[in-house]
Amino acid sequence: MTEPFVFNKIDKQFAFLKNREILEKLQKWNLELKFNTFNYDKPADEIDMARLIQNFFEDEKLLLSLQMDRYVNKIDVRQLNTDIMSMDFFDILYKASEPPVLRQTGHIVGCPPDVRNGVAVEDELRKMLLDEESENYDLFKEDEREELIFELFSSLVLGGPLCQYEDEIDQYFETTKTIYKV
Repeated sequence: MTEPFVFNKIDKQFAFLKNREILEKLQKWNLELKFNTFNYDKPADEIDMARLIQNFFEDEKLLLSLQMDRYVNKIDVRQLNTDIMSMDFFDILYKASEPPVLRQTGHIVGCPPDVRNGVAVEDELRKMLLDEESENYDLFKEDEREELIFELFSSLVLGGPLCQYEDEIDQYFETTKTIYKV
């Protein structure tokens, strides 16, 4: 039997979590982001991702430090890519034609109200993110939707249950860029 991974929590401060403007936006969007960093004791070429994740959630000391329930029944994990390094990735949102997602001014185009996956959808941006039947869903290919920057952007746009949405895209882009460049 292989020895389990041993984790150590690293005390790292993220500057954007002390940025008043970012914190106000996150509060407005009803999001609470928590970031923790860890290292582990095995060389990178020995990583067995499934075992690493399992060991992580079996480490009682670690779970206690994160204030997480140690009785986890199921974990779904998917690996995200970090190939995209520029906000130009999102320029395609300006190019959608019928129906448009964004106006050239950056205003988010509205749509008839709906609910998808428990989220109120009142604009073409949220519809494109959540509704596979949307005319604009395919603006981003499946592999592009597996990018960390896309997941971060989507999380900010969709927000939490009491999210106060933006009418213009700039706030989402600026916040995505600030967090992503960490």
